[in-house]
Amino acid sequence: MTYFKHFDPAIYLGCDGGCPVHNSEWGNWCAGDEPKFPSGFALFQWWHLCDVISTYIQWDGKWPKEFHYSNHAIARLRLEFTASLSIVNNLLGKYLEIPHPFLLESNLHGDAKFNIQTMCVYSLFCLDEAIDGIINNISTKASLGFSYANKALELAHEYRKDAVNNQSSSSLSAARAQFARSGAIAKLAKDPKQKEKSFIYECWLEWKNNPLSYKSKASFARDMLQKCEHLTSNKIIEDWCRDWEKAHSAS
Repeated sequence: MTYFKHFDPAIYLGCDGGCPVHNSEWGNWCAGDEPKFPSGFALFQWWHLCDVISTYIQWDGKWPKEFHYSNHAIARLRLEFTASLSIVNNLLGKYLEIPHPFLLESNLHGDAKFNIQTMCVYSLFCLDEAIDGIINNISTKASLGFSYANKALELAHEYRKDAVNNQSSSSLSAARAQFARSGAIAKLAKDPKQKEKSFIYECWLEWKNNPLSYKSKASFARDMLQKCEHLTSNKIIEDWCRDWEKAHSAS
């Protein structure tokens, strides 16, 4: 992912949470122009977006002059968001679903600005993925996206609180990183089968969009086994397919 799919957060530089301009994506959503995105809920997420952008820029509690509203400032912010998204992609790799922010945090170092801004951009990424889930009727993606967007912003606020109080965030980051490395979250991140499951899920989504690709779950599972190195069971893949079908049917 090189940039956000459904909105450009940079154009909302300086917004304070008031109603967005109507002829923008968020203005349309907050006005109720998207039936799948209730206006009241969209407004709540709009406030979240404004908070993320403000936290990203005021990572140390100060608003730098280079981000006073202008076309140049918007272009600069867009470039920074793009670079941060690239960092997030490199840190997290590919997963079946949107990774929990703790997975990202376990890969961060002790620099406060980097930690705060990376977590803010990840919050924007999760928000964008959530909206993608709403628009495409993928309820699990929508729910995970909104939940993780909120959690990522909470973590950014924790880091900023340390930065504003002139405290190093390295101890907080190190403690959580150690927990993540020793717990189930880190095991999941290091599991090569989980990465293959992510690949299979993407193939399954493509199959749903092109049903003629495979005649049955069994034929799909056999093909996936040939493309994967660590998985050995057709049944496991077929069971995953059933679970994904249930999740999508529920949406």
